Amino acid sequence: MDSIQFILLWCTPFSLLGGLIGGFSGLMPGMHPNTLAALIAISPFMALIMPLVPNELEYSNIIIFGSFLISILLAHSLTEMIPTAFMGIPNDDTIVALLPSQRLFASGRWDLLIECTMVGSLGAVILFAIIFIPICGIMGGPFELYRSIKGFFAIILIGIAILVIVSAGRARRILSSAAIFLLSGIFGLVVLTLSIPQSITELIPSDIWVNDSSCFLLPAFSGFFSVPSLILMKKKKQSPKFIAQSQEEVEVPRLTSLLRSILPSTLVGWIPGITNAYATTLSFIGLRMKSSSLASACRYLVTYSATNVGGSLHSIIAFFVIGRARNGIIESINDQIGQMDVLPFEIIQPPMMLLCFLWSACIGAVVGALILRTIGSWILQNNRFEFGRYVRIGIIVFIMSLVIAISGPAGLLVLFTSVVLAVLTINMCVSRIHLMGFILFPVIVHFMSMLNR
Repeated sequence: MDSIQFILLWCTPFSLLGGLIGGFSGLMPGMHPNTLAALIAISPFMALIMPLVPNELEYSNIIIFGSFLISILLAHSLTEMIPTAFMGIPNDDTIVALLPSQRLFASGRWDLLIECTMVGSLGAVILFAIIFIPICGIMGGPFELYRSIKGFFAIILIGIAILVIVSAGRARRILSSAAIFLLSGIFGLVVLTLSIPQSITELIPSDIWVNDSSCFLLPAFSGFFSVPSLILMKKKKQSPKFIAQSQEEVEVPRLTSLLRSILPSTLVGWIPGITNAYATTLSFIGLRMKSSSLASACRYLVTYSATNVGGSLHSIIAFFVIGRARNGIIESINDQIGQMDVLPFEIIQPPMMLLCFLWSACIGAVVGALILRTIGSWILQNNRFEFGRYVRIGIIVFIMSLVIAISGPAGLLVLFTSVVLAVLTINMCVSRIHLMGFILFPVIVHFMSMLNR
């Protein structure tokens, strides 16, 4: 058996397992693939599972482990729309899809919600297969576009932030959005750049927590999006099962909505600090969206889903072309490689590792689509669950437990501060997408400081 057959043979079952884990984790409110990666990092997974793989090829364990994480990422990207629509609990990515998804759900058109997510996600895989080679040539050799624009990242990111803030509309709302962006950005500097919460955690004599400031992304994003939604959630609206299903004839948009995702998904995969939510917002700036139109909601969800999955696929390519990790999953893979003091290009052959990761991404996408189509459809169609006080408290306690497990007591401080900022944002009638200044502002400051060197 040659090396490529051996690696693919072992990658496939681990990718199927990752797809199942990612698909079901996407159904859990407050869960994020980066959270899973952090949990796996502090778990004995590598020590218990990886030795089962015959080490016929050097570094094969790392490739198979990376394939496992990649499939988690892709499967999770498909099913995370369910808690957003069903419970109204978004995360840092799905916050921009909250209103469109709940519009379809409240109209009893869960079928359109599932179809739009699948069309966007699986369409992004097909679209990526078409543009994969041109993107590698443009961003890497021979055109080296990434190297050409790298020195202008600070200007590009400031321009993107201004565009999103200005898209808020009226002058008063623009000022409020800018204020929230700056507040969350300063908070991000304290947490991610100055690493103050990490310093507090290091004062505690324990080795059970992840020793990296990125572990505070979970409490920050949970505090910005999941927990405030649970706290402010009122009595759940009547189930769509008892609402007359909308009879509006809607044709799910395909080609134009998919093509609209090319630029934003490229930004997510290659430019640091750009999230799916930010990129999707950019793609619709200047376009009028009718708030009551199911067609508008479908168009938005297809583009969002394509951007979400496409951004993950672009991040895989960026890892090999420029050697940079653009999300938590890729960062976890990079950490495992770093522990062996080798570069991605030195592991067997880059084409083989890249092929395995893309193969695992396809498996994860297919498994996620199956879970979305079966379990997700059942959840949306048979919605009889009431989110009472104790259920919401239980979910909050679960999130807090994850925060303590990953980031320690200091994570609770970050979580509390994030909730306060989120409630302030909601009371100011500002979109919570501007809280992503938490990530974007420190990145801008970083690249601004590099300009002076």
